[in-house]
Amino acid sequence: MRGSEVSDHSKPILPVLSNSLQLKFEAVMQMSDEDQRTIQSLIDGMILKHAANQLTAAKLRMATADISIPQKQLDKVSKFLSFVLRHKPEAINLELDT
Repeated sequence: MRGSEVSDHSKPILPVLSNSLQLKFEAVMQMSDEDQRTIQSLIDGMILKHAANQLTAAKLRMATADISIPQKQLDKVSKFLSFVLRHKPEAINLELDT
């Protein structure tokens, strides 16, 4: 490979984090395992909240307009919510009855 060429392996898998967010994650890496698990639970809960809000907004849009959401997208969000509720409800501080 010539010096001016860049290999595909140099491309980041995820977008580069903003400097502020990167600094926050670096601070989390310095925390105890217990604190890191707490942060992970908070992040999981926020992701679940975002997915639930998207699903709710999508259903509201469908109810008030003739715009339909692709079934594939609805299935994806539904599966994500089902997974979290079945396997990690504590991520959103939810305690399910057994």
